[in-house]
Amino acid sequence: RERYFALWHRTLADPRFISPAEANTRRAAAQNQEVFVVTPVDGLVGNPGGKLTLGRLSRIHEGCLSLEDPHRSVKVELPASGGALSELLAEGCFVLAYGVYHAEVFHIQDLRMPPLVRRELIPNMPNLFG
Repeated sequence: RERYFALWHRTLADPRFISPAEANTRRAAAQNQEVFVVTPVDGLVGNPGGKLTLGRLSRIHEGCLSLEDPHRSVKVELPASGGALSELLAEGCFVLAYGVYHAEVFHIQDLRMPPLVRRELIPNMPNLFG
């Protein structure tokens, strides 16, 4: 849970990513930049269209890969083409996934690792590696 919220805040520290609550105000202010709205996994259900979400890959549902956050988990279908990142995926890793939620499955079209954020941009972040 703490790991998820740390990654959520780190992702939103990157100016390319915003929360749904900031979507209207920050999008208007950043007209010359491409800005992505990061929807929580809980916000995928009943929300049509393509969405970008941050979640942890796991096998909560028997035999199926799932994407979860602290509030919900959804079954996922990875892209058929796989791609380079699919070779690096491990259960329990956090990913940014873009796709469409349909028929109780999040159909992932693109998968990325969360962005790296410089330590200076995150106040009160302990130095874990000395």
